[in-house]
Amino acid sequence: MKPWGWCGWVLVAASGIFFFSVPVADNDLWGHVYFGREMLASLRLPVLNQYSYTAPSHPWINHEILAECSFAATYRVFGSAGLLALKVALGLLALAVMAKTARRRTDDPAATVVALVFAASLMSYGYLVRPQIFSFLALAVVWDRLDGYAHGGDDPPRLWVLPLVFAAWINTHGGVLAGIAVLLAFGALHGWARPAGRRPTELAIVAAACVGALLLNPYGWRLPAFLVADVLRSREISEWAPVPLLGLANLRFKAAVGLCALGALWSRSRDLPGLAVLGLAALATFRHERHLPMFAVLAAPHLAATFTLLSETLRLRLREFSRGAAAVLAAGLVAIAALEVEAAWRLCRDLRFQIYVSPEQFPVEAVRFLKRAGSSGNLAVAFDWGEYAIWHLYPACRVSIDGRYTTAYPPDVIDRAWRFSDGRPGGEEMLADAAIALVERRGGAARMLAEHAGWRQVHADPTAVVFVRATEPFEPAAAPEPTVAAPIFP
Repeated sequence: MKPWGWCGWVLVAASGIFFFSVPVADNDLWGHVYFGREMLASLRLPVLNQYSYTAPSHPWINHEILAECSFAATYRVFGSAGLLALKVALGLLALAVMAKTARRRTDDPAATVVALVFAASLMSYGYLVRPQIFSFLALAVVWDRLDGYAHGGDDPPRLWVLPLVFAAWINTHGGVLAGIAVLLAFGALHGWARPAGRRPTELAIVAAACVGALLLNPYGWRLPAFLVADVLRSREISEWAPVPLLGLANLRFKAAVGLCALGALWSRSRDLPGLAVLGLAALATFRHERHLPMFAVLAAPHLAATFTLLSETLRLRLREFSRGAAAVLAAGLVAIAALEVEAAWRLCRDLRFQIYVSPEQFPVEAVRFLKRAGSSGNLAVAFDWGEYAIWHLYPACRVSIDGRYTTAYPPDVIDRAWRFSDGRPGGEEMLADAAIALVERRGGAARMLAEHAGWRQVHADPTAVVFVRATEPFEPAAAPEPTVAAPIFP
């Protein structure tokens, strides 16, 4: 490989570090680590929703067992820095698999590098410490095997590994449904197209084994059945919102869709199964923004092929560059890579390689106030703060709702939780068994409680407000604890 070629792969790795290393906390980070820690300590799965007072007897189907145990084990040994390193490592592994897939579509390394950097920028949307990061790697492996089966020439990769992938995936994250959908759609279209040299029977047998592998979980058939039913539900969660077709929102995603379509039309591609699966992924992303990283995984090889066509049309084949031009290009790639790594390093170093907990996003001061006061009792809490509250206040306090959502709460409780957060009629039912309320300062729940004669405010900060029942005594700590300038996980 020529020097500039190595520099290109250095740029891909640096871009992965840059895009995947953002050290900010997700709403459910506390729950993922806490629940994993409890499973490792007890060596058993929780059966009921013991952390909640609104649904204590509701079955809890945990579809993120392996991910949460991985997070808990990593945190116990390496702390927050280990969690950050884990997500970056999984991201880089996914990029490596995607590079293998893309190189099957083009012999132009520059096109592959540009495609992977572009894909990494799209994938960054989902790279927090969440079980989803395991799904992105698993999907990359599945897509590489399927693409190799279709385009691998006389020696395609073996498909026997796919049932093993799905057996692990079903116990790691619900994104396994996307993987099964990709496999079944690809298999059906591939069987219909009947390309020369490929036997649809082999793919059908593997697909059947992968579907069977979904039953290899502690809940048996109930887990895949739950996931199928759950994915059809509507959600009042921002990442499940649609991407507007018009306007400048998600412009990079729309550009990627346009480039893939342009490349397919330009090359008159006959890769019907691959393009159809990519089209379905694009539609799923337009419907729910959270699918963007998965679209990026599937789009990477098509983007590489499109960039190859563009470079050939513009006569930018790097192999034709002079030695001097190649040296300048190599130096530029190294400089960009160095800037990306330096920026990621500086941000993480300033936070001492910990995960930043924004006091503008989370009730840092309010929870600290409740802990100092020794508060106990049922806690009516905003949806996004439920697992933060569990980590810091359980077992003294049990919450009304948290990010486990439909895996641990029935639809009627979820509906009341949204009504409570918005201050809509019916939301006051969430307060029936509560002793404390922790709500967003500018939310509808705060206005509702302020007007409620049975509740009084005992704390307020720029982010959160705490209310207690007017008839209950409440004695906060006399000396306030100093504010931490940059709170970190946990």
